[in-house]
Formats: sequence, structure tokens, C-alpha cells
Amino acid sequence: MTQALIVFVKELSDALRDRRTLLRLLIPAVLMGPLLLSALSGLIASLEERADKREILVVGLDTAPTLKNFIERQTFTIKPAPKDYEAQLRATTLLEPVMVVPKDFEAKLLAGEAPTVEIVSDSANQRAAAGVGPIRNLLAGFNRERAMLNLALRGVSTELLEPIEAEERDLASVQARAARLTSIIPLFIIMAVLYGALTAALD
Repeated sequence: MTQALIVFVKELSDALRDRRTLLRLLIPAVLMGPLLLSALSGLIASLEERADKREILVVGLDTAPTLKNFIERQTFTIKPAPKDYEAQLRATTLLEPVMVVPKDFEAKLLAGEAPTVEIVSDSANQRAAAGVGPIRNLLAGFNRERAMLNLALRGVSTELLEPIEAEERDLASVQARAARLTSIIPLFIIMAVLYGALTAALD
């Protein structure tokens, strides 16, 4: 035990005398915390902005007044997608998914057919991919409303379509959900310490 302590003290003193090794030891440990906190702050801010914004980028929605009316009633702000939205999604310059409505949407809907609405995103673009869920839920709500209207027109109780109603109630705020990410901070601290110690040992 005494010999190990002597070796440890000797290596530590050698590492402290070497400025290059000392810089390699301190810089990762000093910079890791502020950089990580800055990144987490940016992520939390983006989550809050997305939760409050409630915007949807669309292509061809003018040909689907029924769907447009439903989206507006859900308090979403409709914005036209850029013409080169596919290229921007691939380049991660566009951070929101795009809903593409076919030209024959209304005609198929009136004919009792199911028009196909595309939700375009890029799985490599994580922020855009994260916005797919709300759009899918929005379209699912439109489907439920249309189904209930069709049943009501035929004199069938709409309760037959959904015998029970399931409603999710999340008590966590946006800040609380984002704060779960801070649990990885101790891991980064350990990595910084190990990296500094490894640098000193290898030098």
C-alpha cells in the first residue's frame, strides 16, 4: 500500500510539473461542464419553443379545405413549406417535418375513399423526426372526427366507435421533462476525469 502511494505521489508530481500534461488534464475537466450545460440549455429552450409554437408546415393544403378547417380548429398555425423542403430536411437546415396533401384529397374524401397524406421527414434529422408524432396524432384526430360524422349521418351512435375514452395527462412540465437529460452530467464528469488521468498516465 505504501509503495503504491509513493508511486501515485511521484506520478502526480511529475504530471503537475509538465505543463503540457497539466493542460491536457485540466482543459477537458474545466470545459466539459460549461459546454454540456450550454448544450442542455439550448435543448430545453428548443423544447419550450416547439411546445408553444404549434406550427405545421404543409404542401397542397389549399386543395383540402376540410382538413385545413380541422387543423385550424386545433389552434395550429399553418405555414407553407419551402419548395426545396426535401433538400433542406436532408441538410438539416429545416427542423420541422412537412405534411404533403394530395391534389385529389377532397375528391377521394367525398367518394368515401382514403386519400394518402404524407408526413415527410429525415430520420437523420432528429429535430424534424421528433415533430412527426404531433402531426400523426393530428391526422388521427381528423380520422376519428370523420368516422364519427359518418356514423352520425347514418343514425348510428358514435359511442360504438370508441366504447371508452382514454386521455393521457402528463403532470410534468416541459422543463421537468427536459431536466431528465441532466442525469447524464455525472457520466460526463467521470469521463472527463478518466480522460485527464489517462492522458497523464500515457504521457
